[in-house]
Amino acid sequence: MPTNIKSSAPAVAYAVQFLQVLRSAAPEQLGVSELSRRVGLGKASTYRILTTLVDQGCLILNPLDKTYSLGPVLIALGDAASGSSDVLDAARSALPALAEDSKLTATAYRLLPDAHLVAVASVSSSGPFQVVQPVGKTFPLVPPMGTLEYAFASAARLTAMLAAAEAQGFFKNDVDKEMLEEDIQWIRDRGYSWSISLGINRDVSRTEVRTWLNQAEKFGVGRKEPSARAYYLEQIGRFAEDEHGILAPAPIFGLAAPVFDVQGNNILHLAIHGFLNQIPPERVSELGNLTVATARRITADIGGREPLPRELARLS
Repeated sequence: MPTNIKSSAPAVAYAVQFLQVLRSAAPEQLGVSELSRRVGLGKASTYRILTTLVDQGCLILNPLDKTYSLGPVLIALGDAASGSSDVLDAARSALPALAEDSKLTATAYRLLPDAHLVAVASVSSSGPFQVVQPVGKTFPLVPPMGTLEYAFASAARLTAMLAAAEAQGFFKNDVDKEMLEEDIQWIRDRGYSWSISLGINRDVSRTEVRTWLNQAEKFGVGRKEPSARAYYLEQIGRFAEDEHGILAPAPIFGLAAPVFDVQGNNILHLAIHGFLNQIPPERVSELGNLTVATARRITADIGGREPLPRELARLS
């Protein structure tokens, strides 16, 4: 689809568009005409930008059919953007076993400076009906996706995240903050968080999620009071309306545990995802313990440590 570029540096903006189009098309390679059409830029200008990207190693030109594909420089850039190489290597090594043991999709998320999470590695199991999590997908660091980071944050870090969430309009009233404190304590007690995202059909999804939440309370999962469970459903509805979460035909269940660095900072979220109907509430504890054990092994492998209780933000 042609894209209207509004930028103080249009050539740079178009260069980024070309890279994104080629990433989406991979492994298919595209020529000048097709790239020109998809981005909405003239062929002459398209050719000049592509030639520059080839010269810089960002693209590869196939000499036989004159098509373009992503180049080797982007590999190094991608590794740098993914974070510390030893952390990423350790996570990538652990994901296949976590995926197979859980029969779900296992994903590692890195924390970004702009209060977002980005998927840096993902592996699907051999089980049926897997959730696909594209590497590079980002999520805002607000509940429900970001609650794990809130739970293991220092006082200064928690204050900054709360301010960012408030600026993004997450906290509609004092009840949001009260529920967050309850969720944080639950996560600290168990070492993992969980969340649900609605499917495309919002009305059907809400019915399925409501039923799941009511059953989950019997297994110590989620909020005890019916009003609190209803409020959680409202929260994830807001998250979906803002077009966050994983876009899927049915509700998605996600569970995550933290990986810590040498200073006890949460630097990576290790997560598993599956369709809600694949994960009955009685499995949550088992899956949580599995994910926590894997995250702790990664923490040990990179020389990290869990934060001390006195290093965590105090709850009111």
